[in-house]
Amino acid sequence: MRGNHRRRAFTLIEILIVVVLLGILVGIVVLVIDVPMQRKRARQAVGRENIGKACSAFTGCLVTSQTGDLEECSSWIQIGVAEPLDPAGAIYTMDSNGPSISIDGCLISCNNQGMLSLADEVGGICLIR
Repeated sequence: MRGNHRRRAFTLIEILIVVVLLGILVGIVVLVIDVPMQRKRARQAVGRENIGKACSAFTGCLVTSQTGDLEECSSWIQIGVAEPLDPAGAIYTMDSNGPSISIDGCLISCNNQGMLSLADEVGGICLIR
């Protein structure tokens, strides 16, 4: 006859300890991900892409302008681009210096050589580079 073998199962305390440890790990992961910061970074990336495309159109307008006058390329219509609407809350401007966007404390602009520049506004930060 075999000896009495009891079936070994997890106790309630062991299960509770595992659940608490999993909860702590999930809390740490949520803090590391930082969803609002990721959203801000994504909004700035969309703005940068929009201005990059407008910057290319602006540079093309300057190259093909008859007189080389910056005033010929000082509006969205003159450079052949519809004014961007996304992301919501972004402020797009267009003048003879080229297109620019102010978004979440970051100013992204284009110069007349077709180069993008990024600058932190007062109290803001550019998360993209």
